[in-house]
Amino acid sequence: MGAIYKNITGNTAEALYEAPENGRDLPDFNSLIPFMNIANIHATDAVSVTLYLSRIQPSPLEERKYVGQNGDWNPLLTTTDIYNICYKLSIPVFSSVLLEQPELNYDNTKYNLYIKLNASDSAVDVIIGELTEVAEGAGGSSNNNNNSMNY
Repeated sequence: MGAIYKNITGNTAEALYEAPENGRDLPDFNSLIPFMNIANIHATDAVSVTLYLSRIQPSPLEERKYVGQNGDWNPLLTTTDIYNICYKLSIPVFSSVLLEQPELNYDNTKYNLYIKLNASDSAVDVIIGELTEVAEGAGGSSNNNNNSMNY
């Protein structure tokens, strides 16, 4: 898979990378994002960027309820886990931020990566480096230091 290039505008959260459903297409590895560059392209204002991981999972079994005559599970009983990589990071006008490992080391077979800007007229360009395959259980990092974080 090649690099990912995105133009992001407005203050609605947007997915940068989505995990395949049920790990489909990623049987025994996850991908490592080597770097991400976020450039503020607004003409006059700084932008605040929140970059986060999200995962929707069913509620614990004891919290689920039967509904209807057939006893189907209520699919609305789910929880959302959100973990911020950076929260309201201010990027000055005509500037950029480069994120590298270990900040971008996470299990992309389970989590979606989102970006959210602070204002409706905010604008950034995002470049995500080419994803690299990592063997399952390899710790998510190609070097041998122990500073990487696995989410």
